Amino acid sequence: MGRGDMERGTQNREEGTGNSGRRRRIVRHAFWFLVPCFVFLVLALPAAAQVNTGLDEFGRVTVLGGEDIRIIVARIIRAFVGLLGIIAVCIVLYGGFLWMTANGAEEKITKAKKILINGAIGLLIVLSAFSIAQ
Repeated sequence: MGRGDMERGTQNREEGTGNSGRRRRIVRHAFWFLVPCFVFLVLALPAAAQVNTGLDEFGRVTVLGGEDIRIIVARIIRAFVGLLGIIAVCIVLYGGFLWMTANGAEEKITKAKKILINGAIGLLIVLSAFSIAQ
């Protein structure tokens, strides 16, 4: 290491651009960033406790507030199975409509029978799932 390198090292230390100066600067910036954040959080906590978010009222309206999670899940499953039942009934009605409008065409009647059979099977599955969920 030559004399010029040593002078530059001394110069960097004096200016604060060396590793130790960089660390001091980072610590100083972190300190001045974290202190206001901490003060803000400490002062804002009592005010945040008084904020009305509306979640209590939402819990009362939806009747999901204080009940057991198993009951909530059972209600969700029951609603979903009910929706599937409505879809299965619509499929059966569609199959019946196709049969009635087939005008004796064997291809359309065969297609309508397949739709009716599949809709009836789906309806049986939905009804059995509903009875299990009860």
